[in-house]
Amino acid sequence: MNKDILFAASIAIIALLAYSQFFGIQIPEFDAVANTLSHSSQNPAETIKIFTSPQQSYHLSSIVYRPVESLVWRLFFSFQGMNLTLSHLFMFLLHALNSALVFVLATKLLRDKSRIFSFTAALAFALNPIHLHTVLFASRLPELLVAFSLFSSLLLLSKYFKSKNKIFFHLAIFTCFAGVFSKAAGSLIPPVLLLCVFIFSKEPALKKRVKNAFKLCFPFLVLIPVYIALMFFSLGKVAGYTSPSQIPLSKLVVNFINYAFLPANFIQTTFFQDVLTLTANSTLGAFTVIVFLAFALIALKFFSQKRERKQELFLFTWLMLFVLAFLASNRFYWWYMYVPTIPFVILLALCLKNGIAFVKEQAHALNKAFLPAIALTAIASIAISALFLSFAFNSSLFVQYPEFWKAGSATQTYLSSIEAVAYTLPDQSIVFLLNMPEYMNPKGGLGYNILLTNEASVQAWLDWKFPKKGLEAFSLTGLFLHSGLEETELSSHWTGNCVFKTENLNKKNATIYASASWKQELAETDGIVLTPAYREEESISIRFSPDRTENTFLLVFDGKNTKVFSLKEFCR
Repeated sequence: MNKDILFAASIAIIALLAYSQFFGIQIPEFDAVANTLSHSSQNPAETIKIFTSPQQSYHLSSIVYRPVESLVWRLFFSFQGMNLTLSHLFMFLLHALNSALVFVLATKLLRDKSRIFSFTAALAFALNPIHLHTVLFASRLPELLVAFSLFSSLLLLSKYFKSKNKIFFHLAIFTCFAGVFSKAAGSLIPPVLLLCVFIFSKEPALKKRVKNAFKLCFPFLVLIPVYIALMFFSLGKVAGYTSPSQIPLSKLVVNFINYAFLPANFIQTTFFQDVLTLTANSTLGAFTVIVFLAFALIALKFFSQKRERKQELFLFTWLMLFVLAFLASNRFYWWYMYVPTIPFVILLALCLKNGIAFVKEQAHALNKAFLPAIALTAIASIAISALFLSFAFNSSLFVQYPEFWKAGSATQTYLSSIEAVAYTLPDQSIVFLLNMPEYMNPKGGLGYNILLTNEASVQAWLDWKFPKKGLEAFSLTGLFLHSGLEETELSSHWTGNCVFKTENLNKKNATIYASASWKQELAETDGIVLTPAYREEESISIRFSPDRTENTFLLVFDGKNTKVFSLKEFCR
């Protein structure tokens, strides 16, 4: 036991060291600002409303019901205000705790007396570079809460089976509740617990095993309809994104494989891109899912050992439950990988353990009939080891990732510049945002985008800083940065009556594009017309309606400051 505590503590410390380069960072991105400020009220009555209202109403593209996360945001604001340092520190500590719990769970499932493979699995989770976008962004808190709740529920149930002490069972229900009410994906926790109880049951009769599993897990499963009922009561509909995803199913499968094996990003090869093009319809997309599942099962069978079939089945069904649920929602983002990575790395460690044992056993027996199998197993084991090493050596423990500091600086610079000019505007003004930095992805760097600001975060910021002004913000053009703001070169000017042009003079550093809100609303309601020029020019012309100029202003960002233009003055 003392050895296990030492190993778990070592994993937690390594996880914290991996994120030590980010200690003190602040990234007031996308939902972090809107979530924090939506729960800035310290009125106790408002706390109760958390369970009967949306998490926040600023975001145009999604509506969610996450009362447990909302409670955490309320606590954060009471201690730190809009200083997100505490939020980031909490994320680092929770990730370190989750990493230690991976070791505890892996030790139980792998029956690893040496603890080498359990430690390897936990290390792969703690250092996995795909988690940078989850752990470093306060708005991804639900992913960490769901993981912790799932770990806690599994381990408490295990403790209950050994001791038969009801207090562990009741604690498991409580932690499951916390996970289910942290995010919609948390409703997958009770099915995982059901699978665990069913698969590891010693009852030989299938019918009785199923009955016993459902009977024991009923208090956990009932949390799902309760959550759904409260969600409908609070939102009037199912939580999620307001617009349907246009991404083909095959692309989502490829995204999952890409994220699972990042940074070994072989998916970007021409061959895989050609295959992806061929499967860009629903029928072939479903076929892609079937092929993926078949390949995964064959690979698992290759490494399988009879005494560990239950562990393999549980880990695989846990992994597929989350992956297929996300595929069914027609979305698969990089932060969705946080929980599925847990069974994935433990499965890899189990395959590595069995592969090494098989090679040693057959090589020692000098059985020539098994030479092809020995060679294939050895190659596969080397490949898994190489993947584990790629996780470690591309982690923030060994690699510096300054782009996240640049992202934090960019968001703070932009919000400060907006605040500096907003106090001069008349009450009830409408402001159109030009050149708002929305995303960052350094060329040749990370395999995913860093979130910066969006219309929701700006609106929440204005409401907080100027609660009596009634300012209303809409984004017209956004910036996709490939580096920091210091290298951004933008030029914006009026070219005629009611026509404004914004240009990007450094195409290597940024891209200008029409924002989502313009596409969704403003083109029809306000008569605003955006004309993207030729791609080489990287410029956009904006034509405004002369009938909508009263108390209407352009807030144009040039990479350092925000300038204000009155439509009434330039549009006559």
